[in-house]
Amino acid sequence: NLLKVFLASIGCCFFIGLYWRNVYWKRFYAKQLQEAQFLNGVLMERAKQMSMSSQYLHGAESSTEPDSSITLEGNTKESVTLRLSDFLFAEAKGNYVLIQYLENGELEQTMLRTSMKNIISLLCISNEIMQCHRAYIINLRHVENVEGRSSGIGLKLYHCDAIIPVSKNYMHEVKERIKNPF
Repeated sequence: NLLKVFLASIGCCFFIGLYWRNVYWKRFYAKQLQEAQFLNGVLMERAKQMSMSSQYLHGAESSTEPDSSITLEGNTKESVTLRLSDFLFAEAKGNYVLIQYLENGELEQTMLRTSMKNIISLLCISNEIMQCHRAYIINLRHVENVEGRSSGIGLKLYHCDAIIPVSKNYMHEVKERIKNPF
């Protein structure tokens, strides 16, 4: 009898533990979803404001400062010159860095043999470009929406299908930059 009571109590503890674990994760995912919806609202509002300002400035020059260009060079002969506003994201791939950018409205990509640290030092001079993961740098102007995930959030870009992960180390800074841009 004592063995049956002992096994029944272990079984009950096991199922109660599963129940509360499930409740915790439901709350966690609901919080992630709520945060992603809030950030998407901020992004939609910013897109509306930018479209309204571009309508008002249609005849005039839309920006007072020239769009700066930058040349990214690899350890070998390859290099790419692009405007900072056309940069989408960079992804580390071993000894290489994949750079995705817009050229004449078309999505282009280039692989450079260089370190991510080198690319960060060149690109993160702008307030709109930041590191969001150990292996990713992103241009926040091109973020279309934010997706809630079990591991955090992912950023969907306007001009490509890639979803850029945001690591827990950079989560707070990315959320603050989306809420209070540039």
